[in-house]
Amino acid sequence: MAYGNNLFVISTNSGTFLSSPDGTNWTSRNASSKYHAGIFYLNDKFIATGQTGSVLVSSDGITWTSKSANSNIDLSGIASK
Repeated sequence: MAYGNNLFVISTNSGTFLSSPDGTNWTSRNASSKYHAGIFYLNDKFIATGQTGSVLVSSDGITWTSKSANSNIDLSGIASK
């Protein structure tokens, strides 16, 4: 689970994201068909990492953009300076 921009965001096993402003009422967001093991809020962006190098980025936790990790390995986290 990640929290930022007044929004909670979680990833499900099916690749769907759920978002909530209060942690009680959740809205489904179809972002990917891949499972994302890690979801983070960093530098005003949500970042999800997952299967076969999948990386998704969102500024609002609702609309997601795919980014290339140039890798086919499963990703479960990120690092930052």
